[in-house]
Amino acid sequence: GGSSGDSVMVDVSKNPQATPGWQTVTIAPGSRLDSSEAGAQSMVVLRVAGRVTGANSYEPSSDIVIPASGSATYALNAFCAEFHKDNPSASTHFTLRSPDPTLACIARQSVTAGLSIEAIQAAIWIYTDRLTYDETNQKFRVSFDNWSRAQQAVAACVVTPK
Repeated sequence: GGSSGDSVMVDVSKNPQATPGWQTVTIAPGSRLDSSEAGAQSMVVLRVAGRVTGANSYEPSSDIVIPASGSATYALNAFCAEFHKDNPSASTHFTLRSPDPTLACIARQSVTAGLSIEAIQAAIWIYTDRLTYDETNQKFRVSFDNWSRAQQAVAACVVTPK
């Protein structure tokens, strides 16, 4: 039901036909989560935030550990990828897709530069939707400083043909 930050919850469980024991899964930065709803935004994964331990808490973890039996829920640090669509709802389902190289670079730049949630979201929309500062602020508040930092992250990742 969220749109930016620790906003996607993933429920995981072991397939009964799978190899016995625990299984560790990673999700690469820049991976796309395609929305099941035509009007809802898809998401871009920055990282796995951790295993959910309560209504508003999680244990930090960079990987998803699928238990040998039962299930677990993990929070993903993810950001909307299509500015002109609605935010996903709590009932929106997603399909995991391979990472986009430029979005992966933006994800790495965001961590390295210590960008705020607002700046990371702006960087993604600058790349995916070619938004301007004014367009973004019609729907999503971002300071000019955060916008400038977002532009720098995108510029470091986008290769322009010569």
